[in-house]
Amino acid sequence: MNIMMKTLLSTVAFVGFVSIAHADNGPNRHHRCNFNELCTSADIPVELAVDPGCELTVDTSAITLTDPNNTGTATQSRNFNVKANYAYKIKVDTDHHASDTTTNLTFGSDTVLTTVSTSGGLSALGQIYNKSMPSAAGDDYTATFTTAEDFSTKPVGTYTDTYHIYIYF
Repeated sequence: MNIMMKTLLSTVAFVGFVSIAHADNGPNRHHRCNFNELCTSADIPVELAVDPGCELTVDTSAITLTDPNNTGTATQSRNFNVKANYAYKIKVDTDHHASDTTTNLTFGSDTVLTTVSTSGGLSALGQIYNKSMPSAAGDDYTATFTTAEDFSTKPVGTYTDTYHIYIYF
């Protein structure tokens, strides 16, 4: 029985040693290697999350409609640019828009009807337009305001409105 016990213990020890020698030790793998041969390897995932972002460049100086020739009409424009790293939505609107293409400049209860046009396919005030991702230079737009009625007989005052530009993702 002594020989049998020694044989059994030797077998158990041998199997245990072989199992330990060939076990995968996870990321800290120790192996015997020959020179100039790949000994072991591991992978580390790398990720970068880029969130949607945009830049709106606007000349925010007031649009001043003037009539130097006393014709009763006036026109003035402002440019703006949208840069984005993703397709975006854009909406332009005014505080007192009267229709898709007109707004009222107001002074108290008096108004001057004004036509508003925006380049880049933004044909209606208050409507959201889907745009594809712009080039690195961005998308250029021009907002043009033209009085739609003779304002020479309106009461003296400063008639105002505000043009709004909204960018959504």
